[in-house]
Amino acid sequence: MRYIGGVGITQTPLPGHDAAAIGIAAFVVVYAKSLWSIAKHFEVMAHEGMHAITGSILGFRVRSIELKRTGDGKTTYRAPAVGGRGVNGLALRHDVIV
Repeated sequence: MRYIGGVGITQTPLPGHDAAAIGIAAFVVVYAKSLWSIAKHFEVMAHEGMHAITGSILGFRVRSIELKRTGDGKTTYRAPAVGGRGVNGLALRHDVIV
């Protein structure tokens, strides 16, 4: 057992049947073209949503989140003011092509 910061961490092994079921499900989603085209959009939504959440936590103002039909996404931030000046008004862009 390992200790990190005084908290014991143990992991229970995943039973073989469960691991096989997860693997088969992942294989079907990735290799079945119609399912992957749907799953890709959910992945982009989650990905861009995490950019927005992380930016908000770091003090950036989220200007927009763009999800395209092609499965691409983009999150645009506005930098926070530093002492009332500095980077205020500078638009930072994070383009993600998935």
